[in-house]
Amino acid sequence: MRSVAYGPDGRWFASAGEDGSVVVHPHGAREISARIPAHTGPVEAVAFSRDGSRLISLGADKAARVWHVFRDPPGDLCERITYNMSESDWKKWISDSFGYRDQCAGKPRAHG
Repeated sequence: MRSVAYGPDGRWFASAGEDGSVVVHPHGAREISARIPAHTGPVEAVAFSRDGSRLISLGADKAARVWHVFRDPPGDLCERITYNMSESDWKKWISDSFGYRDQCAGKPRAHG
């Protein structure tokens, strides 16, 4: 790990990986929220924008990458979609071993 950055609201932190990835963690949690394959070589630095809406990484590959940071990923997703995924899509994309559940309350289920 070459760099760590905390979001301005303290809810998230990001780390720069030797493997070219940027890893985003919820503050105080053990799980990883996202692993982003950002660069072809080590990530030299990560930083959040002042308002926390963007995450920036600089790589040894001389590239700079910028991503949008969702403050409430499930809530932001539910604002954008019009229906819940189907049970067959749940099994395909989420897991066959976890029972299906609606992702967004009040939205209809897709058929399939």
